[in-house]
Amino acid sequence: MLRIPTLVLAGLALTTTALAQSRPEPMAEVHGNVKVARVPIHTAAADPIGGDYGTWAGGADYKVEFQERGIRFVPYLGPTESTNREFGFELESVTVAGQPWRSVTRDPQPRHDSFRYEFDRDAIVEAYDVREHGLEQTFVITRRPERAGDLVLCGRVRGNVTARQHEADHRPIAFSDENGRAVLEYGVAFALRDSGAKQPIESSFDGERIRLRVPAAILEHSTYPLVIDPVIANVAIPSGSYAATTRALDIVVDEQNNRVFMTLIRRASSGDGDLFVIAMDQHFTGTATTVFADMATSWSTTEGSVSSATNPIKIVTALVRSYGNQDSAVAYNVRPGASLSFNGVVGFVPRPAGLYDFRVDIGGMRASGTHVMLVFERRDPTQLAIEGVTAAALDISGSTPVLGAPFPIRSAGFGTSFAFFRTSRPSITKHSRTASQPDSWLVAFQERQITGTSGVLDVDYIVARQVSVNGTHSTGYWTPSQTYPLTHHRRAPRLAGRPGAVDGYNQYGVAFIERPVSGGGFVSAFEGLTWPVGAQWPTASWGQSQLSPATGAAFDSWIGDVAADLKTRSHWLVSTTSGLHRVDRSGVELEFASFPPNVTNYFYPGGIDFMGAGQFVTLSCHAQAPFAFPGPVTGRVFENPTPPLRDWTGPTCGTANIEWTTQFGRNGARFDQQIGHDFTQVQVTGTPTGTLHFLLYSFGTQVLDLTGTGGVANGCWLLVQPTWNQLLVQNGTDARWNFPLPTALPNLTLHFQDWYLLPGNATLRSTERLNVPIAK
Repeated sequence: MLRIPTLVLAGLALTTTALAQSRPEPMAEVHGNVKVARVPIHTAAADPIGGDYGTWAGGADYKVEFQERGIRFVPYLGPTESTNREFGFELESVTVAGQPWRSVTRDPQPRHDSFRYEFDRDAIVEAYDVREHGLEQTFVITRRPERAGDLVLCGRVRGNVTARQHEADHRPIAFSDENGRAVLEYGVAFALRDSGAKQPIESSFDGERIRLRVPAAILEHSTYPLVIDPVIANVAIPSGSYAATTRALDIVVDEQNNRVFMTLIRRASSGDGDLFVIAMDQHFTGTATTVFADMATSWSTTEGSVSSATNPIKIVTALVRSYGNQDSAVAYNVRPGASLSFNGVVGFVPRPAGLYDFRVDIGGMRASGTHVMLVFERRDPTQLAIEGVTAAALDISGSTPVLGAPFPIRSAGFGTSFAFFRTSRPSITKHSRTASQPDSWLVAFQERQITGTSGVLDVDYIVARQVSVNGTHSTGYWTPSQTYPLTHHRRAPRLAGRPGAVDGYNQYGVAFIERPVSGGGFVSAFEGLTWPVGAQWPTASWGQSQLSPATGAAFDSWIGDVAADLKTRSHWLVSTTSGLHRVDRSGVELEFASFPPNVTNYFYPGGIDFMGAGQFVTLSCHAQAPFAFPGPVTGRVFENPTPPLRDWTGPTCGTANIEWTTQFGRNGARFDQQIGHDFTQVQVTGTPTGTLHFLLYSFGTQVLDLTGTGGVANGCWLLVQPTWNQLLVQNGTDARWNFPLPTALPNLTLHFQDWYLLPGNATLRSTERLNVPIAK
């Protein structure tokens, strides 16, 4: 079959130059706030570096550790707080009429379920219920004391918060930091009778101990058990406590179960971040469930990245634990996607002595995958040059994940004579695909040329390599256009795409920030490439485009994430600090959206993923200034516009069928009628081998009866206004014309009709008119 697709594209582009340009139809949007749901009571294996994990739980704005004889309450105050604020409580004594109540055992017996922890002290059960907005402490008096008199519960307070001495009264006790700012309060207490009545209980604080006094009259006239109920809670901190970093927000779609899984990081202080994995439905409505958390205070969890593999569906989270003194390590959590039960099990990536790992990203598999790939930066803090970007494949097919040996992706210069290189900030495609070749991902990273032994930093640029699940990488590499000579700094890449057995599947988009070496503003940029799976070198690179205007600060053009439309292979969504950019394969921006329209402060872009229904899901949050307190995390769904379905009109004088389709991927109005789609086709079937075809297309229609015209079969009508025609000599059973949809097209409908000569026949015949509305 002889095809001449480039002439079709050229003719269409030339024809549309005189047409007025129009803005694309905006993607439909739904959104909702992402909640950090309650974290159930849990523990985890000891960390090889940080030590014991402890037993933890948490609410929306606090976490609590359950210790041998009491609790440690830590409010989330945000990344600008220099240290954790902690409130510890340990029941020290119980007296009746001033004498110890001997029926209260000295050593409590702990027990718990998902959200309630109890210290059983025989006649009294000290209990803690994990609520969304506070820790509810109760003392359940199981039987009447043996002697008459007031009952006093005395608890010692520990930690680095203080309160004024508080005479016995029925009012909360406010605890403050050293600057006098109230950060939490020990709430008022009540005696709860079985009738539902609440009797106020006085509390006092002498600087070291809280005492709750239950009057003898209440004890005498109550039925048992009798419950005493104060609440420990945060004082509201208006700025929020989410971590101000794009590596704190990531998302992956679980299409099998109609869910999304998200990583969020909240900070109790600058040195203590906690990671949460939250599950919600695909439109961010309904109940949020915390399915994993990393909450210990012996280390800070500073990064999170999430992806999946689908044989069966498992959700894999990669995280970085930071231990201080430039020491950090990569860990991972694997969980079945079909379950929403909490799973706190982690595994660790082993490190050579003296090195530390951080800046982790994770690539999964979209179809029948059994592996994920971790990529991270490995550094020697004592050396100027670093070990390089490192990868490790994780086999999750069995009940216990199996980590392959870490291997370097990049640790030396690409055929250059520069003295040193620093390779950093790796990013991996979120999805791979099982194919005839080994499963593979594309990894992009930033490389810094250092021109002398003094360590003078010169130029940053972007490099990408293909990495296989078998622990190898391509010998070849990709760099953005105009990389050499090194005229621009290019930094912090993010990328998306997925390989496949057909070359057209192997489309990738890379977003990064750049700045002229000679000085000037930062911009966010996008460039695409084609790299067939298993090939050592990319086969094509397409034009670079600028997504944001030049700005003086790198933060103002920072890249959050990139997601590929896995149906069209021709569209990407890029999140930057300026907003969301939808671009086509040539890098042309189809649409821009800021978040939200009525907010003018700083936008923190988060992860993006693609859903098979033609939708992108993304996370974001906002702050009043760069790297300040971000506000609530927002999840959004953007949906490709859906044009009217294509149809067929007019008479036909033959048996051939004409159709609008794609070279590969999903057919349907939401996908194959998208402006910017590079792989769309017109197909004619139902004719024998050797048929000669003449395809006509136009932007307008006509109905012209050609009956009686020489060389034309009876009953044939000309149904289009020809503006360009194309010839295809048919040597098979059908005819196909590649017909890309350039972005120069305005909102319109394309009309096609095929005229053909059957072999051995000199009479032209025609198809119906095919009408294809274009989604701009």
